[in-house]
Amino acid sequence: MCLTGCGSAGGNATSPSFSTSDPPATANVLLGYGEDRLPNETPKDWVTYADHVAVVTVTGQKDVDIGDATSVGRRVTLRVEKVLWSGEHADAELPKTFTQLGLGWKLRDGDVNDRQKIGTSGTPRLEVGHTYISAYVWESARCAEGDGKIPAGWRGLGTQSTLPYDDNTVGVGELEGTTRGLAQARAAAEDTPVYTVGALTFGKSAADVQQLLAKTTPGKRKQFAVQSGSTCE
Repeated sequence: MCLTGCGSAGGNATSPSFSTSDPPATANVLLGYGEDRLPNETPKDWVTYADHVAVVTVTGQKDVDIGDATSVGRRVTLRVEKVLWSGEHADAELPKTFTQLGLGWKLRDGDVNDRQKIGTSGTPRLEVGHTYISAYVWESARCAEGDGKIPAGWRGLGTQSTLPYDDNTVGVGELEGTTRGLAQARAAAEDTPVYTVGALTFGKSAADVQQLLAKTTPGKRKQFAVQSGSTCE
C-alpha cells in the first residue's frame, strides 16, 4: 500500500499504474492498479482518517483536459443522500453536492469520439446513476514537488474507501466500470480481505455500516507525505 503522494480513483483520481502483471484490458475498461493515499481498509482506518462517511449518488460528469493527447480526464458531481458518520476532528460539514475528479478515458488513436474507460482494479469508477458509500477527508490546497498545485477538496482515502451501494446493498452496483448484481458482486468479493469495511458489511445496508463505525474507536492519526507539502500562496 502506497502512503506517500499517491492517488486513486476514489482519491485524487490520478491515473492508475500499469505493468505487465496488471489486469488485461477489456473491450470497455482498461484496468490498472491504484495506490492508496491514506490507510483505508478497516473500520478503524475509516474512523481515524475520514472526516465523514456518506451515501452518495453520481448525478453528472464532464470531460477534463489533462494535457494528454491520448487521454481525457473526468469530473463527477455527487449528491449526498445521507451522512452515516462524522469524526469529531472534522472541521467542515460535507456539502449536499460536490465534485470530485474521477478516472476518465483512453482515446483510441487519439480520437476523442472513440474512447475506452480507465478504471482501477477492485475499485468503483464512479459512474453516473450509481450509488456508493464512501469515506471522505477534506484537504486544503497544497503544492507538492512534481505535482504542482493540488486544489482543496473532498477526497476519498484510497482504493478501499468507496463501496458500491445500488439497491441499498453494500457490494451491489458499479465496480471497475461494470455493473454487478449480488451474485456477481459476491464472486468479485471472494479475494477481498475479511477485515475490510466492504467485506464486513457485504450484502448489508448503510445502517449496518453506520453501526459498525459507531462502535469502532479511532486510532492515533499518523502524518503521511500525502498530507504534507507547502501551502500554495
